[in-house]
Amino acid sequence: RNPVDTCLSCFMTLFNKGIKYSYDLAELGGYYIDYARLMDHWRDVLPGGAFLDVQYEDIVADQEAQARRITGFCGLEWNDACIDFHKHERSVRTASWAQVRLPIYKSSVERWRPYERYLGPLLDALGDLAPERRIIGHLRFQRQDRAVERRRCEPEPRGEAAPHPVPAEDVAIDDVEG
Repeated sequence: RNPVDTCLSCFMTLFNKGIKYSYDLAELGGYYIDYARLMDHWRDVLPGGAFLDVQYEDIVADQEAQARRITGFCGLEWNDACIDFHKHERSVRTASWAQVRLPIYKSSVERWRPYERYLGPLLDALGDLAPERRIIGHLRFQRQDRAVERRRCEPEPRGEAAPHPVPAEDVAIDDVEG
């Protein structure tokens, strides 16, 4: 999953215990960098095919093909329940409890973009892992047919606040990340 979307999801979730780093954008970015380095290490030292990289955006784009890819990698037979996971009534006790009751949805892809102006410490910490910024200081950059057009940003409305952690149980289903 896009590193910024992943980190924003963590930042906006009030976890039960032990994940205090997720409430500081720069520290969260540092943890993500450590995760990325660890994954690079495993890719370097384990034989090819020891694990499967799966991108969230690929699942959103073609859930069934990715689910078949994952089950095939694990040596499992296909089961339609893999794409109907949201219909299962088992107990879920994680921060994503509401999400598992919904089909795959696209609203979490690039969810960080509206918050970009507040995510400077995270984007700086992520460095090369962060997608291209559209807002740099007070200038916004927009891609148009591979050309970059620069224009002044509109002033921020008064009272607009940065995203902040909220208790998972207080998040409306429309606000929940995938």
